[in-house]
Amino acid sequence: MLPLSMLALSLGCACSTPRVVVIPSDRQVLPVSAGKSFLPPVNGWFVPQARMQEMLHALERKAEP
Repeated sequence: MLPLSMLALSLGCACSTPRVVVIPSDRQVLPVSAGKSFLPPVNGWFVPQARMQEMLHALERKAEP
């Protein structure tokens, strides 16, 4: 019984194709460690995580009906 279920599981996984999304280098999210140098690949605004969370929550509240 176990081998048959394993076969069904593997066939189910084999039939689905993985979805790959290509992110351009200027749209990457890069973690930055405190106290380490960071050379950004492009010009832009680099926002600390706590401030970014505040901004995202504000956008969520604004989007709610």
